[in-house]
Amino acid sequence: MTTISLGKVAFSWKGDYSSSTTYNAQDVVNYNGDAYVCTVDSTTNLTPSTLSNTTSPQTVNITVKVQAYYGANYFYIDGIKQQTLQLYEGNTYVFDVSDSSNATHPLKFSTVSDGTHNSGTEYTTGVTSSGTAGTSNATVTIVVAADAPTLYYYCGNHSGMGGQINTPTYATTTTRTTNWNLFAQGALGVGQASGDLIYFDGSQLQRLPTGNANQVLKIDSTSLLPVWGSTNYRSGLKVAGLPNVDGQTYRKGMCVMEDGSLRLWGNQNSYGNLGDGSTTTRVFPVQAAISNANGFNGVRLESDGSVAKHTLMQGTNGTAMIGDNGHLYVWGYNGYGWQGRGSANNTEATPFDVTADSNNSLNGKQAYWIATNGRANEGYHNFMVLCTDGTAHGCGYNAYGQLGNSNQTNQNRFGAVSQTAVKFWKVFSNADRYCSHIALGAVYGDSLVGGGTVGANTNILTETPTKFRVYFWGYAGDYQDGTNNNTNRTVPTEITFFYNNNHNVIECVGSRHSWFARDAAGKLWFWGYPYGGHGGTGATATTVAPTEVGTDVAEIAVSRTSNGNTCSMYRKTNGDIYTTGYNGYGQLGQGNSNNLSTFTQSTSAPSGITKLMYTGGQNYDTAIALTSSGEVWAVGYNGNNACGDGTASNRSEWGKMLIQKEIKDICPAGYGSEGSSHLLATDGTLYGVGYGGNHQNGDYGGNNYATPQPFIF
Repeated sequence: MTTISLGKVAFSWKGDYSSSTTYNAQDVVNYNGDAYVCTVDSTTNLTPSTLSNTTSPQTVNITVKVQAYYGANYFYIDGIKQQTLQLYEGNTYVFDVSDSSNATHPLKFSTVSDGTHNSGTEYTTGVTSSGTAGTSNATVTIVVAADAPTLYYYCGNHSGMGGQINTPTYATTTTRTTNWNLFAQGALGVGQASGDLIYFDGSQLQRLPTGNANQVLKIDSTSLLPVWGSTNYRSGLKVAGLPNVDGQTYRKGMCVMEDGSLRLWGNQNSYGNLGDGSTTTRVFPVQAAISNANGFNGVRLESDGSVAKHTLMQGTNGTAMIGDNGHLYVWGYNGYGWQGRGSANNTEATPFDVTADSNNSLNGKQAYWIATNGRANEGYHNFMVLCTDGTAHGCGYNAYGQLGNSNQTNQNRFGAVSQTAVKFWKVFSNADRYCSHIALGAVYGDSLVGGGTVGANTNILTETPTKFRVYFWGYAGDYQDGTNNNTNRTVPTEITFFYNNNHNVIECVGSRHSWFARDAAGKLWFWGYPYGGHGGTGATATTVAPTEVGTDVAEIAVSRTSNGNTCSMYRKTNGDIYTTGYNGYGQLGQGNSNNLSTFTQSTSAPSGITKLMYTGGQNYDTAIALTSSGEVWAVGYNGNNACGDGTASNRSEWGKMLIQKEIKDICPAGYGSEGSSHLLATDGTLYGVGYGGNHQNGDYGGNNYATPQPFIF
């Protein structure tokens, strides 16, 4: 007798079924081409194939909750937002609406999408209610009538919350004797030999056939079933780099392989934002389908193989990338025409070469830098592209002049920013629909005040500027323009404070209604509205002109919140960390949850920090730090395991993530109340940690990872 151990379960192979044999639980037999497992000891003369098909009605329980999704409420059915339901004719469905979130949101049915909010009438056939929504034991029950039409569920008080209900004919159920379970259909001999692989295909257990020589077992990215494939499925390719632009990815991820190819994954693909030509959720990384025309070989990389800075952009539902040929490629969400295709069609699943389009101002130019309103969850997309000739080009939403082309009209083709004898070297964007941009105009020659020539060079990359002038355009309702004037700027306008006072700004970081600037001497400046005290000025009122808030600063990071509970942190050149702003989850690393309005040293921070970032948002911020020794540390919100310390407890003091690999780069992978990160090890292995409910951790189950776990490619 062969015994096959499967952990705590051991199956015993008994060969072909015999009515004269007594079987015990876990015995496996062949019968009529299928394999069955016995479930009851002392089973005799009971044929495994005793089947009956029935259409008898069933009662199904369904849980209903209401959750907010970026400012709007929606019905979540068994945990899925606006799930399309399959309610079979004749069955009884009991909707549990007792959760307190259902209060003021009565669940109703209609034959019209969005019910009475769309000139429909309430559907009441077979529908009964018990109790009041949001109170204990409250239910809404529907017995689906024969020949019932397609239905919709909706909120009786608020529009846009529900979804569709399909009503197929009676569900057919297959029953067997309680003493036998189908083990593997069409798989004689399964369980006979050690090494048999069994999987569940959604309806029953199946036996995986033997693979061929040199094949490996993988999960098919389309069917999500196990299959044998070529060994090049895990070809040995290593991850070369992660996104490195300002802002956060939204419920998805991306990385660049060492061969220059771009891989993306996650469930936010309804607009084609993964670039594989589909709108299908991808739980494992897929390669963006970018044409190799026009000399494209891969993502633009530095000479050391790392991803060139500001080469990749991934906002809420849109993606942009600069290729090694200097061409700009865009795909995904196209609201307000931000992709420059000449339309505002929202679903563009195939990467588009903007630079090759003669209708765009980018045509014939070499792109090298992109910047976007990084927290573009509301869909108000626009972004800036810099070219090697020092020109800037914008496209998309323009209600506040953020395209810098002297008007406030949305633009679905790229157009040049208004520049007069100015060559832009870098450009930065702040967050949200109230977007603004800051660009650094290059000065060549004498770096003293009043010396040198602005825009003298013909190729911005061939000679490093000696000094910069700071230019602003876009929304200025909170004095983001750095002057005592809250007027939106539709063309680049110099913030003269910096150049006139000999402060050579080299970097700017924007928050929702404010800006930070860091100069070459390490001084840090803030202006705008200091939500949550994140400006570090000690004040809660608007700062109308740049105000010094730090010295000897090497790096600044600002959270991307939507509700004003913002926080900031900077790293001094000696490695010390200073924090300020909202601290509801301990994200300032001060050992408490007290908010701050001035930058204060976080004494619990590790030494040797080389990179800082925030993941999460909307209050739920987690600060992440990378050290020179390759360690990753975290502090703040940990409800979804974002701190990677094996717990779900918030941290008010910095703690090390539990990973043995040496890490060389980090990037955020979530936004909202989630919090997740991607970590790139020095050996090219990619790890995910934190919230994984949208498959941004690259696994089938959509699991949270309490400690960093490697990706499967």
